[in-house]
Amino acid sequence: MIHRNRLVSLAVILLVAAASSTLRADVGVLPLTEKVQAVWLRRVVSLDAAENGQPTKVLVAGDAAAVSVYFNGQQLARNERLTTGQPVQFDVSDLVRPGNNGLAVAASRTESQLPGGVSVWVNHNGTSGLAGTGKGWKRKNEAPPVGWQNTDFNTHKWADVGELDSLDIGSLAAVETRKWQRPAIEASHGSPLQLHDRDHVVILGGTFIERSQLYGHIESMLAARAGRKRVTVRNLGWSGDTVYADSRGIFDTPQKGYQQMVEHIRAEEPTLIVLCYGQNEAMTDAAKPAVEQFGSQLRKLHRDLQTTGARFLFVTPHPLLYAEPPIPSPARFNHAIEHYAVQLRDVAAELDEPFADLFSDFPTAIANAQNLLTPSQLFDGDLKAASLQWTDNGMHFNAAGYKRMAMMFAERCFDETVTPAQLIVDSKVQTVVGAGVEVRNIQWNQADVSFEIRSDFVRATPVGIMLKGGGPWATAELTDLDGSKLESADVARSGGTGTGLVTDPQYDVLRQLVCRKNELYFHRWRPQNITYLYLFRKHEQGNNAAEIAMFDPLVDELEDQIHDVQQPVWRRLILK
Repeated sequence: MIHRNRLVSLAVILLVAAASSTLRADVGVLPLTEKVQAVWLRRVVSLDAAENGQPTKVLVAGDAAAVSVYFNGQQLARNERLTTGQPVQFDVSDLVRPGNNGLAVAASRTESQLPGGVSVWVNHNGTSGLAGTGKGWKRKNEAPPVGWQNTDFNTHKWADVGELDSLDIGSLAAVETRKWQRPAIEASHGSPLQLHDRDHVVILGGTFIERSQLYGHIESMLAARAGRKRVTVRNLGWSGDTVYADSRGIFDTPQKGYQQMVEHIRAEEPTLIVLCYGQNEAMTDAAKPAVEQFGSQLRKLHRDLQTTGARFLFVTPHPLLYAEPPIPSPARFNHAIEHYAVQLRDVAAELDEPFADLFSDFPTAIANAQNLLTPSQLFDGDLKAASLQWTDNGMHFNAAGYKRMAMMFAERCFDETVTPAQLIVDSKVQTVVGAGVEVRNIQWNQADVSFEIRSDFVRATPVGIMLKGGGPWATAELTDLDGSKLESADVARSGGTGTGLVTDPQYDVLRQLVCRKNELYFHRWRPQNITYLYLFRKHEQGNNAAEIAMFDPLVDELEDQIHDVQQPVWRRLILK
């Protein structure tokens, strides 16, 4: 039982007996057979609101080889080595919420460290001394499935630890308090997006974000720009969602869905969080109070996720396009969407966070993307006609639409205009010059010229070829360095000169891997039978939740392949 206005003592005493090679949790015996002895424990505690600004702290003490501690999904300690008499204390005030709060502990030691143990307390509302009991803890002796750190995790198959005696280790005031923080990296606040090696990106938003994983273009653009850096992306978009998590409650309230979303993001341990909201809100209420409330909720979400130590990128909603009757044109909402886009930009500026503007000057930006992708068919800016090609209904983009939106997304995120890669081949002076593409090993022959090329990054756009000097070339052939043919492109001739395009298929390979990875990860975090695995029917088939963890190695394998394919490679281009 948790008492109001008292120091809540949640003592987990893991005493290891050398003679019996068992791990004892004060009551009950946990048999251990591996060289590394381990136990996983969880409990949910009900905490009232903080009083008089008193901080809430979690203290970890004992003697163990490695201890990881989580509070409401946020990792406080990772494989912390505990030494007797030197407890570690964390300030979790920013993580506490009224009502249920989750505490999870993973502890291990080696046979050479017998005996050993760990204790954990929650100090709430600042009362000195320790009181209460450890009743309510659940334990598991083998590695639990994905999401075990989160408050609402299904523990009905876990064993009860029982009631534990509380301990008094003296005053906690002398113990150094710290906050868990990711190792510092170069910040990108108030500047264009910067990707760092080992970045783990979480993308949040509504329909536009969720549907993007089906086509893979936005993530592929990010992967391509990452180049040799390893960057992983998790798409947590949810169709119809808002910054209030209106769609995420499933059978619970939006408030519950919001809590679950925040815990999921914390458990992902992101280094960069992308927030893209405002479109669904605009179609519900465009009045000034609603727009201002949207800004307040954005600030709250930012504050709740700051505990991860991640950087942020705010992305405005994009305008909606047109639809032909009898479908009502979604473009009628654009005036309202603009108010939310402005509010998001203002909040980002206030918080000194970078933002990508997908709303302003949309026709020009989308026209630039179209003209880079199909330079032989220049776009005249007619969005009504383009809407039929790029969307299903003026609102939901198809593959062609997402490809163009991804290029605009990359331009606005990195604050740079994407320019086409080009090769100028001059047979008169026998030179090959590249822009946005490297050139090497040029060989001029009587019937053709061949050379090796490599783009500065994996491009979705084709490389333009300009032939000068009246060379006798009619076709372009792209091959691997071993001679395997990849793709050919006709070169248009006009007198003694010609122009052409050659497309490197590497981008499509990258995109297909991204789509496959997204599909597997979607099944991992939103399984079709989620009601049986985690929700109100978990008592029927909840044990099958262990299978969800089996997706992780498959996702990791695809991440490795994505990293390999996002590296630009040398190809041989032969102009015959």
